Amino acid sequence: MLFCKHSKNIQIIFLITFLYSCKTMDKKLYIHNPVDNKQSLSIISRLYKLKKVQDYEFEEKFKSKIEASYQKTLEKYNLNFTYSIKPEGAIYPFSEIKVDCISDNNISASKVEEVCNEFFKKLDFEYEKIKLEIK
Repeated sequence: MLFCKHSKNIQIIFLITFLYSCKTMDKKLYIHNPVDNKQSLSIISRLYKLKKVQDYEFEEKFKSKIEASYQKTLEKYNLNFTYSIKPEGAIYPFSEIKVDCISDNNISASKVEEVCNEFFKKLDFEYEKIKLEIK
């Protein structure tokens, strides 16, 4: 009898704790960069296949080629744009890299396309030069 009495108390304590924890688990959602109906950024992307296994030196070399292509394009156009790099590989994340050319909407769509095409043209040229190392 004594055991059953304590087990009911434990069950009640557990239930109160569970209900309280459910209430406190409610988290607020914070949006750091809210996007209104007007898209504030223009993004054009390309996917580049790299080595299937980790090769830090090669990855750093490719990263430096991206930066060099960006700097050359920036010098030519002097517009407000940047790039981002995102790993996309299934087994090894850096076996494929997604490169985004990002600009704000203060630049006309045709100019954004021109700038990003120039950036990717320079990057494609550099990629073709190091492509022999991939295999």
